[in-house]
Amino acid sequence: MTTARVPREVFAMQRLGWLLGIGLVLAVGWLILGCGGGRVPVTSAGDVDEHVIVHPVPEGSRGCTISTSDPETYALAGWKLPSGGLTYRVNPAKVPVPRGYTLKADQIIAAIKDSFATWSEANPALKLTYGGTTRARAGRLDGVNAISWQRLQAGALAVTYVWVSRITGRVVEADTAFNSLYLWYDFAIPDGYTADTYCPDRPTAYDIRNIATHEFGHWIGLADLYNESDKDATMFGYGDVQEVKKRTLATGDREGALTVTP
Repeated sequence: MTTARVPREVFAMQRLGWLLGIGLVLAVGWLILGCGGGRVPVTSAGDVDEHVIVHPVPEGSRGCTISTSDPETYALAGWKLPSGGLTYRVNPAKVPVPRGYTLKADQIIAAIKDSFATWSEANPALKLTYGGTTRARAGRLDGVNAISWQRLQAGALAVTYVWVSRITGRVVEADTAFNSLYLWYDFAIPDGYTADTYCPDRPTAYDIRNIATHEFGHWIGLADLYNESDKDATMFGYGDVQEVKKRTLATGDREGALTVTP
């Protein structure tokens, strides 16, 4: 097992704008936390830190590559899920796909569910439960752990928002937004291949499961890796078009998932 100090941590971009609301009670009331719908009050803006993790588009297209190593490194973000886990909801609207291809809502939802399940299978204590669809958009502390597609700044492939209690160090809410400026698809893995050994020829798009599995690693408390030696890890901070290998956890990803047991 190897842990890493986090280089260039993007999630350190904490929005201190919440402090403008000091003395006021958040109108969010009770925030959804557990699989069973358990809730916990957040009494003031000063109780919660917001962490914003940007998944950048790599400079210069690397293209899809298969796994040639099994990195043992992981890095910790500094938070954990609540013991009851999180219930998430998916907004499957406005997912841009390549011309000539289609994705139905149930395909999108299945891709998101499978991406969360990858982490729960690595550590069953990580309780991440599908709670249905939503019209909510990611990026708002609104009691909904939302996954959505929306227009983000160019150069950001996806952004994950994690709100963490200053008192407990546990996640209060988490959202992930995928950038609708880019094309997305759910690639099928042919017989005889695995996600680690396959690069699709077409279409030219980002694989939902590939990027989602990485993003949801932030939900559970893992941070990005940027050393080239970690390029085959799910938590490596870059992902490219047609890449699917992040669907499969490396040894370090699995050990990290066990380390962040709530």
